[in-house]
Amino acid sequence: MSEEQAKPYRKDSTDYKAQSTITGSGNSDVDVHITIDVDVKPVAFAMLYSLLASKQLTADQFEEALKRLQEL
Repeated sequence: MSEEQAKPYRKDSTDYKAQSTITGSGNSDVDVHITIDVDVKPVAFAMLYSLLASKQLTADQFEEALKRLQEL
């Protein structure tokens, strides 16, 4: 095979092949949506109990706060 025959028929065939592999692969247009829900109620309960234990809340305030938290 001569050197002339071994050359690709297009000068940019390598670039063209790489582009078609990336843009025509079927994976180039992907939308990802992630939703993360974190339940913080256990932390809120712990904080309320801590405030009650350290006497920063009265029993009535604690009961009211618990009711409001459970309504959420």
